[in-house]
This record gives sequence, structure tokens and C-alpha cells, in this order.
Amino acid sequence: GVLRKKYLNPLGLINRLVTNIKAIAFLSKYIKDHSIDLVYTNTSTILSGGIAAKKNGIPSLFHIHEIPTGNKLYEFLSGKIVNRYSSKVLTVSNSVKKHWLKYIDDKKIERIYNGIIFSKTDSLIKLERNQDDFVITSVARIIPYKGHGYLIDIANELIEKGYAFRCFCTP
Repeated sequence: GVLRKKYLNPLGLINRLVTNIKAIAFLSKYIKDHSIDLVYTNTSTILSGGIAAKKNGIPSLFHIHEIPTGNKLYEFLSGKIVNRYSSKVLTVSNSVKKHWLKYIDDKKIERIYNGIIFSKTDSLIKLERNQDDFVITSVARIIPYKGHGYLIDIANELIEKGYAFRCFCTP
């Protein structure tokens, strides 16, 4: 029952309502049958897990990675539902946390960065570079609010100032 903007029309809303009712019933039975103690949802676009958790009296943790754009009604409804049906909400950045604080109680929400820890010998890309070079990277989907335009602006300024660097982006 993924909630997407494309369902924000009368038929789409009916579709999502029916799909989510089925998902909540399935998850509620699964929670009971398997003695589940916690429901973890890795997005703000799937709400059935949190609702099923609350229905069964167990905690629900939402881990939010996204900032929805383009439809205030969608944003408002998903935010209010996440707030109502979550015990705790984790966000992956301060900007994501700040966005969702409009809808989610601040005592419920906490920022924990996603991270990748590399040892000095780990490498995804072997670079041949001078000791004075530096590397700039962005690891994110290519969408406007992820800051790729800002990264390009910085790179252009560094080029104009004559700095040596490498820039890698991974969508």
C-alpha cells in the first residue's frame, strides 16, 4: 500500500484505501501469529505497518529518508499519519528532520545519519591523484533537494580559483 502522489485522485485514493485495509489486516495477523514486538518501516510512504502495530499495541519505528515535494495535502496527511501511528521517528539528516517537525511531535523525532564506515584500505574507486588533490562526492538520488546543483556550483568556483580536485557522484 505505498502512498504515492499519483494516487491523489478519487480513484487512486479508493485504490490506496482498499490496498491499505488489506495490508493492515495481513500485517495484524502476521504480528499476532509471530509474536512480533516492534514494527520498523523504512519510509514515510508505507503507513500500514505503523497502523497495524498500533492496532496490536506494539511500538512502531519509522525511518524517514525523504522530503516529499509538490503536494501539500499528501505531505500533511502522511505526516499526520506517521505522527499518530509511530512510537519513534528517525530521520537521516537535519533537513529531513526539520521538514517533518511540522507534522511530527519533536519528542518522537530524532536525527541519526545514515553512514558508511570505510577502513583506510577499503575503496570503491581507486584514484590516481596528486597529494594536493582533494575529492568531493555526493551519494544521493539525483533530485533537486539533494544539493547536486550546489555541488556543481562549488565545483565551478573551485575550477575558477584553480584548485585541483576530483568530483564523484553516485546516484
